[in-house]
This record gives sequence, structure tokens and C-alpha cells, in this order.
Amino acid sequence: MQCRSQPYFLKERPSQVTDVWEVKLPQQIADLLRRTAGKRQCSYSSITRYCAFRLAEKENLKWRPLVIQARRELNRNATPAIKRYRHMVCFYGQDIQLIKLAALTLNISVSEFMRIALWLYLPG
Repeated sequence: MQCRSQPYFLKERPSQVTDVWEVKLPQQIADLLRRTAGKRQCSYSSITRYCAFRLAEKENLKWRPLVIQARRELNRNATPAIKRYRHMVCFYGQDIQLIKLAALTLNISVSEFMRIALWLYLPG
């Protein structure tokens, strides 16, 4: 996958894609992501970035009971990586640095951070 078009919120401020990350998602989250993107007529990557930045907000970035529950659910229903949906996420400018720092704050990988963010904030 290649990120070719700018997201709507960057329309007036062109920014280059600086990083593309692959996150392996459980099938139920991938299906929900697909339906939500279809309803909102936007890219999967835009929705994923929205969820990740919501979790990366200072007031959300701690091990609250809901974040712990999300992590447990994702680990309890873990499927082998080969059977997961390969989701590509595009990052613009310095976005990836914020996500890396947020994941580091929680002491988890960027992929796990993205899965937890989608579990928590993906509108369903």
C-alpha cells in the first residue's frame, strides 16, 4: 500500500508521508475498521490515526482500568500473527514520534498501542 492522498485535515497544509507502519489486527477489529471507513468515506489509516492520537492525549495515557481491560481482551483473543489482518498506517510529519513516545510511556510496542487505541476508540 502507498499513501497517495492527503487526509482532509491536511488539505490546506500539505505534508509529506514520513512513515508507513504495519499493524496486524485481529479480524473483528479489521472488520469494524472496514465498516467504519465505508460509513465515513475515509481511509482506514485516518481512522487509526484518530484513535491512536486520542489514546496519546496526556489525560488518556495511563494504565486506567479501561486500557487494562482492552489489553487483556486483545491478549485473551490473540490469534497467530499469520492469521491477522495486515493494516498499513500512514504518518505525516512528526506524528510517528508522538506515537512512539506514547507507546514508550505505557512500556508497550507501537503495534500493541495501535491495537489498544482501536479497541478503545473505534466507533462501532
